[in-house]
Amino acid sequence: MVDKSKLLGSLEERVPFRIARRILVASGFPSGQGWDAIKEKLSQPSVAAKADFEELDDLYRQTLISTEKAVRVFDLSAAGKSKLQNALEDRLTKDSSESFTDDYPYCVSNDILTEFDPSKLIVVGKEEIDDAVWYLLSSIHVIRSRIEIPLENLTGLSDQQFDEVYGIHVERKQSFDAVRLPKDGNRIFVLVDEAAYATADQVRGAFSKVRKLVKDGASSDLLKKPRNLFPLIDKLYDDDDLDVIEFNHTSTDTSMRHEKMRGRTLCLRQADFHKSGMEGVGGKTDAFGIGVGWDFDSVGRIPAKPELRILGGYSITHEKTPKIKAAHIGKCATVDETGHVLSIMSDKLGAP
Repeated sequence: MVDKSKLLGSLEERVPFRIARRILVASGFPSGQGWDAIKEKLSQPSVAAKADFEELDDLYRQTLISTEKAVRVFDLSAAGKSKLQNALEDRLTKDSSESFTDDYPYCVSNDILTEFDPSKLIVVGKEEIDDAVWYLLSSIHVIRSRIEIPLENLTGLSDQQFDEVYGIHVERKQSFDAVRLPKDGNRIFVLVDEAAYATADQVRGAFSKVRKLVKDGASSDLLKKPRNLFPLIDKLYDDDDLDVIEFNHTSTDTSMRHEKMRGRTLCLRQADFHKSGMEGVGGKTDAFGIGVGWDFDSVGRIPAKPELRILGGYSITHEKTPKIKAAHIGKCATVDETGHVLSIMSDKLGAP
């Protein structure tokens, strides 16, 4: 039975509106400019009658896997994959007694959010979708930000003593990460939350948490060596079926360029500045980052536009064997959309 209030609350809390709007429309919900407009329309019985909460619940579950993720790729042996699955199954059983799992797939209550140890990672669920098994893991991200405190809110202080007063605002957010195990083959994908608030350190920390959980459960450091994604940069640039939306590179005159399209109406390869620059250096660049996007037929009347970014720092161009451990997936709502991104990555990576 779908908890309608928790479903809508979790969707609003976790999913960017541009993604939420698409799965709402696909489930018979009204469209609108923001959540307030949608909720107002849902208050009308004739509109609410068309809303399919069961369908929305299924699509919401898929966003836990798919929406705004950083991803690493691992090629294991058959024995390694079996160890990994056993470790995750054992933790799923063990963690089922944790209060943190009671609300899955919805966001936990504020009480649990406040009290839960942010260093812990819990296996909260398992989803079998098409040709893979997905294990869902969850933890707490602590976000600290510096904010100005109005002097009138502080007793005993005056503007004669202080011009400005600042404090550290602490906020907690629940994250959902995923491990994909294919039913055939031994290529493993680990996806961690990369919400707008997440820092690069938090993303790296999330990968480390998953690695430690697996290592402790399998008594083997199975997720120690992710595949190097750097070689994919040139392959993605040369794929005419993909629109280049971002490109970071150096050129023969040792200059560095960070080019980025503001919209998706034009591929960067066709932009006048980019074309003239590439012609000027005879097409010879050392690329260290790329973003690509494409259209994908998916749910709802709003086309999906998945994006894949593989971004390294300028310094890796000086390394003998440049390495990039993680890619970044954006604007995906469903497992089909994310699966298509992963299949592009896998095809271009080739065999281990």
